[in-house]
Amino acid sequence: MAALFGLGLTLTIAAYGVAVASLGRILYLDRVTLLMWLVAGLAAYVFGLTELGLLPWQLPTFSGPLPGSIQQQGDYARAFGMGLLLGNAGIGCPNPAFYVLLTYIAGTGSLKTGLAYGLIHGIGRATPLLALSILAILGVNATGWFLSRRERIQRAVGWGLVGWGAFIIPKGYLFGHAYWEESVFHKVWNTLVHLGLGSNIAESAEVESVLGDMAVHNPWLLYGPWVVIALLLVIPILWDDYRRLRAGVRIVAHVEQTAPWSNSQ
Repeated sequence: MAALFGLGLTLTIAAYGVAVASLGRILYLDRVTLLMWLVAGLAAYVFGLTELGLLPWQLPTFSGPLPGSIQQQGDYARAFGMGLLLGNAGIGCPNPAFYVLLTYIAGTGSLKTGLAYGLIHGIGRATPLLALSILAILGVNATGWFLSRRERIQRAVGWGLVGWGAFIIPKGYLFGHAYWEESVFHKVWNTLVHLGLGSNIAESAEVESVLGDMAVHNPWLLYGPWVVIALLLVIPILWDDYRRLRAGVRIVAHVEQTAPWSNSQ
C-alpha cells in the first residue's frame, strides 16, 4: 500500500513536470530564467522563515474528506488514489525545493527533462514513507522517533531552506551566475572534475570558449552576491536569537510571578 501510494504521488508530480515544461516552451520562459530563479529563491527563503516561526504565516493544508470515488475503492486502489490526489498538496512538507526544480524545468522547456525530474523528485518524496513502512514491518517505530524530535527536524529544515534561498536569490537580475563561477568553491570542484573525468566534462578553457563564458572582473558582480548572502543569513540568525531570548525572559517572569514565594513577598 505504501508503494502504491508512492507511485500515485510520483505520477502526479511527474505530470506537473511535463505540464510546466510545456508551459515554459509555449511562453518562452527560458528568456526570463533569472527572474524565475529570483522568485524560486524568495519562495524557499520565505518558507524557511515560516518553518523557523519567524513569520506568522500558516501554510495552506489539506484537511477535507477524500472524494467518494476514492473512499469506495479497495485498500490498494484507495492507497494509489490517495497518492494521486495528495501529490497536489506537497505531501510531507511545503517543499519549496520543488518550486526551484519547476523553475529549472520551465526554463529548459524540455518535456523529457520535466518528466525525468518529476519522476526523480516524486520517488524522493515517496522514499521516506516506504522506509517508515519497512521499519514498521520490522517492528521499529521510527514515526515515534521523528515525532519526539519534531521541533529539531523542523528547525533543521527551516535553516536549510533559508540557506538555500539565500544562495539562489543573488542569481536573479541583480548579479547572475558570475559570482559562483569565479568563486573558490566552483573552481576547486571544477578542478576535481577535470582531474577525475577529463576536460570533456569539466568546464575547461576549451569548453568555456565554446559556451561563450568570459572572465568577469566587475567587483559588484563578484563580491556583491556574497554580501547579500551573508546578510540574508545573519539577519534571521539574529532575529531567531532575539525571539528565543524574549521567550526565555517571558517564561522566567511568569515563573517568578506564579511561584509560591512571590505571594508571600
